[in-house]
Amino acid sequence: MISVFNFFRGNVRVELTSDFPERFINVCAQNSIALWDIQRTGPHTLVVSMLGGGYQKVLAFTARGVGQVKIIRHMGLPPFLLRFRGRFALIASLLTMSAALFTLSLFVWEIDVSGNENIPKEVILQELNALGIGIGTYRGGINSKEIQNQMILKIPELEWLAVNVNGSRADVGVRERDPKPEIIPRNIPCNIVAQKAGLITSINTLEGSPAVTVGEAVESGQLLVSGLIDSNIVGMRRVHAMADVTARTWYEYTSVIPSTAVGKRYTGREKNRFAIILAGHRINLYWGGPEKYPALGMEKTVERKTLKLSDNFTLPFMWVTETLTEYEPTEFRVSRASADAFMRYALDLRLQAESDGAEILSVNYNTTEQGGVYICEMTAECLESIALTVIMP
Repeated sequence: MISVFNFFRGNVRVELTSDFPERFINVCAQNSIALWDIQRTGPHTLVVSMLGGGYQKVLAFTARGVGQVKIIRHMGLPPFLLRFRGRFALIASLLTMSAALFTLSLFVWEIDVSGNENIPKEVILQELNALGIGIGTYRGGINSKEIQNQMILKIPELEWLAVNVNGSRADVGVRERDPKPEIIPRNIPCNIVAQKAGLITSINTLEGSPAVTVGEAVESGQLLVSGLIDSNIVGMRRVHAMADVTARTWYEYTSVIPSTAVGKRYTGREKNRFAIILAGHRINLYWGGPEKYPALGMEKTVERKTLKLSDNFTLPFMWVTETLTEYEPTEFRVSRASADAFMRYALDLRLQAESDGAEILSVNYNTTEQGGVYICEMTAECLESIALTVIMP
């Protein structure tokens, strides 16, 4: 802290020559002249640092024969600023730049969204912009609590949202609401029907009358457990049927891929062009369109770099580099092994999505080539619960 204070006040490094250097130090101490970083360079010489004001007092002592002093160098902020005497344009530019940076720091120039899985980031940014939170928004006018309430009303899938502003960066954290399963109240009479076709392997009835037996094949929508109960004492009555019904199910899918495809053969020629995005507005630094080689194809890759002074201080400038790479469309044959691996992967994803967590007992694939296409047929056997509760008509 003392060194910072001395830097702003300005200090000098001087060389003292005296027959009695210790006497010089004592005289400075008696007159409250601060000395530091004292180095003895010879029998009669010292090199010390002192404030600029203390140096003026030392000159008075040397006039009375205490010794001689010579300045080695000036240090600190005042000597640095003196170098710019008469350079008014440079000083004005520095002041203008400082004022501009301070003004820019009062606004939001970068918005980052995290925590979203099912809700697209673009949807959240669009709704925030409708509420006045976007690029160039004055950060002092952001009310995080009010924004949270408004966003939950606009996007019901959100359970929680918070906007934290750090410098010119706004971090938007969200948590999505878990979908609640539809539950039919117990006082409503219901039947249980087959959600999928299959072969019954077990049935455990808690309430209601079973309409099928183990080993019986059922179709989708077929009645499994009836909510209509007939007894000799009470007679016919309707209840909320409850049962766990497990069945073997089968899935059959087909995937098709052409045996030939069109790829890209790069010619090695490319072109770079640049642009600046200033506060959301793009300024192109080039002329003309991308069609440099109209007879061939052109692939464009875009790289964006946001200019930052620190992690939390983002400038409203984004440097855009577009690389246009020339290629020639080339037809090639797809190998059977590559096609088979890709089709099996796609069919596996579909099976996992539509079987909804069922136990997969076996999977068989059959890949053939017919008429210029590869055909992969999948047959899967699963074990799963097929009970579906529906309200009794």
